[in-house]
Amino acid sequence: TRVTLLNAHDGRHAAASKIRVYRLDGPLPPLVTEGTAGRQFVNWYEEGTNFLSMYGASDKDPSATAAATRWASAVRYAGGTILAPTVAVYSFALYPSSYHRAFSRPDNDLLRRLLLVAEQYGLKVLPELHPRADELSWLHTLSPDPKPNLLVSKDGKTSAGLPPLFNPLYPANQDWYVGMIGELADRYRDSPVLLGVNLRLMQWANPALNNLHSLDWGYDDYTVELFNNDSGRAVPMGEPGDKSRFAARYRWLMANARAQWIDWRCRKIAALYTRIRDRVRQARPDLKVYSTVFRWEPADAALDALRGAGIDPAMLREIDGVELINAAHGYGRNEADALTTQANRDALIDPHNLTSVAGAAAHGNFLTGANYLEITEAVAPPQSLGFPANTKLTWTSAVSNPAGRHHLERFAVELAETDAKLMGDGGNGYSLGQPVLREFLSEYLRLPAEPFSLRADARDPVAVWERASPESLLFYAVNRERYPVTIELTLTANASVVRLASSEKLSLLEGHLRIDLQPYQLLAFSANRGTRILKVDTRVPPAQRDLVTSQVRWTETLAGEQQDKWLTRLDEAEKNLLETTAREAANALDRGYLWRARTALESRGMLSLFRKLNRHPPRVRDDSVTN
Repeated sequence: TRVTLLNAHDGRHAAASKIRVYRLDGPLPPLVTEGTAGRQFVNWYEEGTNFLSMYGASDKDPSATAAATRWASAVRYAGGTILAPTVAVYSFALYPSSYHRAFSRPDNDLLRRLLLVAEQYGLKVLPELHPRADELSWLHTLSPDPKPNLLVSKDGKTSAGLPPLFNPLYPANQDWYVGMIGELADRYRDSPVLLGVNLRLMQWANPALNNLHSLDWGYDDYTVELFNNDSGRAVPMGEPGDKSRFAARYRWLMANARAQWIDWRCRKIAALYTRIRDRVRQARPDLKVYSTVFRWEPADAALDALRGAGIDPAMLREIDGVELINAAHGYGRNEADALTTQANRDALIDPHNLTSVAGAAAHGNFLTGANYLEITEAVAPPQSLGFPANTKLTWTSAVSNPAGRHHLERFAVELAETDAKLMGDGGNGYSLGQPVLREFLSEYLRLPAEPFSLRADARDPVAVWERASPESLLFYAVNRERYPVTIELTLTANASVVRLASSEKLSLLEGHLRIDLQPYQLLAFSANRGTRILKVDTRVPPAQRDLVTSQVRWTETLAGEQQDKWLTRLDEAEKNLLETTAREAANALDRGYLWRARTALESRGMLSLFRKLNRHPPRVRDDSVTN
């Protein structure tokens, strides 16, 4: 056995303070054996069979039973409730299919194996589809360019990658895509643990079978003519052989019908999802269509970017039987520069990003995947690690997990902001985080999936959500901050409160319940019928309140120095950002929202601005200057 420490970039040292090795002497016990109430936690693998290497698949076990069993056992131990394998992506197809002719095998049905194992372990399965769809290219091998079933860009180009950008509105493409999804639903509808199908929405390796990639794409003859027919517009089509016709269409549409063009594209994609929903329900009425929405570029205008690609979350979530999962935020730093990693972190700490998929009034679904640290055989050849020269070449795809309780931050924030009913983790390698995840999920899984209401007097840094029913009052408190926070609840007379996870009856002092929350901690409770929460008081460590106050006041002062020599370094957009953020942070501070006051100053735009000025608020990220 070899343990290897590798740096992520040249010139930086690899280090570890401690290495722990665990031995399992028996089967892993499930986190919750009974009492789960409906909320879900997903464990997702992005690349086909990659879970096999993580869970020790053997060449002598072609059915992969051992690896599938270990995966299910580990997920159940951690608190997961759903296995989410990507069953068609890149050159993978994990089940027999008449559609995936390039990569599927009639004698290899790994998806069936996973369904059977999940049933044994009390888990659900949500297979994801992101197919390369080589079969659609075969049909037009001899057709002149641009191929009739491909998207064409505003510059008259088609994508040369694998997969290319297929046109999701082209009838033959749609028929193939809907048929492929329906085939999977029909084949596995007999499994009681099948939740439905999950359609990935991601620009990386994008086949564009359920999106138009971006507003720069979709200017081909078929799409623009269809728009003219549907809208009554007269976008100039140009001569068939004129290569400049695509750019001319783009310019005309942007100048004369931009909003109508974007809205039409979104309605066409929504109609496609409705067709898919109908086909899946044909297989089994309770099956759902999920779609995981990953970060879309440009990320600083995520909703506009999605709509430019034909993806309107508001339209899609109105379709009964369609569930969107927000996967815009990925965890794990893989670059040393704070500005590079902060762009991704903004998807977590900006409340607008958190609600962009589900809507402000809805209750969110989230999947936070890994930002990979990848080490190929060229970077770390086996011989350099002391292995024999004939050792099989492999590569590593891993993630830098936040340490200790910081691993829980993303889940605490998502729950505090949106009352999330589904959350998850995933990637290529190990994706079960830190041991403290079990503590969080032991509370979370006991919450019913029905929506709770956020209390106006407990929003930030601790959020208290409640749900009253004729039988009881359910409520939970979640701390989204990196420091401990205490809250005190004033309850109506004769209240009796029980911890959901432990069934422990709690002591009240004259109708007051004190709850001490560790960083990112979640605690869930039930109270007897008729109980109401009258008031919530929040107590934050004075040093933390003083620090955030100093950061906000420092930023306000900077924003007020309009004539100061420092601000001449900023352009107008940066000055507007500084003024807007200073005002937002001050308003949050005045309302006691210390988390938002702090994180507003930590966005990529603000960090870039501070770096440009070579001035930073106290203890806000600064790689080069002592304040």
